[in-house]
Amino acid sequence: MDFAVTHLPVRVVEAMFSTKLHSYQHVDHRDWVTVKAIDYITPKTLRGHVDFVFGFAEFPSARRIRIRNSDKRGSGSGRKLFRRIFSPKDLETFQSRFHLPIKPVVKVIGVNDPTNPGIEANLDVQYISALGRNVPTWFISVSATANGGQEDFLSWIVAEVNRTNSPWVHSVSYGDYEQSVPNDYQLRVDVEFMKFGISGRTVLIASGDEGAHCQKEQFVPEWPTSSPYVTSVGGTTSLKDVWIDGGGGFSNVYRGYAMEL
Repeated sequence: MDFAVTHLPVRVVEAMFSTKLHSYQHVDHRDWVTVKAIDYITPKTLRGHVDFVFGFAEFPSARRIRIRNSDKRGSGSGRKLFRRIFSPKDLETFQSRFHLPIKPVVKVIGVNDPTNPGIEANLDVQYISALGRNVPTWFISVSATANGGQEDFLSWIVAEVNRTNSPWVHSVSYGDYEQSVPNDYQLRVDVEFMKFGISGRTVLIASGDEGAHCQKEQFVPEWPTSSPYVTSVGGTTSLKDVWIDGGGGFSNVYRGYAMEL
């Protein structure tokens, strides 16, 4: 393993990065408080060993870019963010109504309040259990954020790489605009995807629901579905027709394969 998580006192962090941390409070929402620094300096002794540093100076965006308002879960695993939750009771009702085997989610990791379920979380869990019958399903909740309030894919994949009994197939339906995520962060996540793949695991990620989005005559694809180390999955409306709003466009970070050029 080449990734470690540690907790340090504020005074140690300030000394290490030659900075000063302050608490900032939202002018309208007084309960919104964040701790940030104006700037920082990475120690010379660490520069050759650090992929990136985030969380010091980035403030959460007033308007987050979020591609899909759904959750990450899968046949054997799932992941959700921002308190997207499902109801085990609704899952049982769905399976009973459509004469399916009654198969509850076998393991929930993270926060899930079944008294306040979300529509998409419920839908995803119900249909993944219908399509993957007799396949044990996990639901994994990750509340950490990164890059100004976006989904922290790194926390999720690092945890799964280090989970010795992590399911073999993971289905993810969240994403962000590729250009909104720092390249060094993407590359670090890619390293974990590669390590995960070597262990025999498969990561399926939704291609998105905005078609081939463009800005200033340039494709703005979604990430991490644009990563070459996962399988990007689109949608269909019939056996012959693809869903016209499925994500598309070519990556501005990764080189295309010869068959794509």
